[in-house]
Amino acid sequence: MNEIIRDIHLHNCDITIKLVRYVAQNTYNLDGHIIDAPSSNYERITIQTEGRTFGPPVLLNPQSPSAAKWIEKGAVAHCSGGFYLTRPVYDAVTVALAEMSDELGKSEEYLANEAAENHRRQLAEENETRLENEIRERNNHPGWCNKCGSYCYGDCTANQS
Repeated sequence: MNEIIRDIHLHNCDITIKLVRYVAQNTYNLDGHIIDAPSSNYERITIQTEGRTFGPPVLLNPQSPSAAKWIEKGAVAHCSGGFYLTRPVYDAVTVALAEMSDELGKSEEYLANEAAENHRRQLAEENETRLENEIRERNNHPGWCNKCGSYCYGDCTANQS
């Protein structure tokens, strides 16, 4: 687990930003059967000010009725827990987060897991493309199955064991 902490001081307010990157093994309990799934990369951002802890900043949606009152007051983003950020504070926090991310880097385990996730995603996309092509080919000849050479309407593989 890699972590970095940065303190910034803005407008008479001290803000502590914490960025943590780690890899966790996913294990699922399915009615007593423990299933090990591929591990996942996680990145956790917390912001502390005035003794309260908040989540990462998210830009406000100007079309949201609940955000309209905060936008009128000058807020451009909010953190979970009711912490609203003005443009200067939001810019300072995002710049600090970008610097912290570059400084923290990624561990070898994190990079290896990222590569494995990308490989799994690529295999899934290739499989989806292959299946789409098979369906498209089967639909070109309604009723006629190119696999078994009969009018099975694509059920020939369903009956094989």
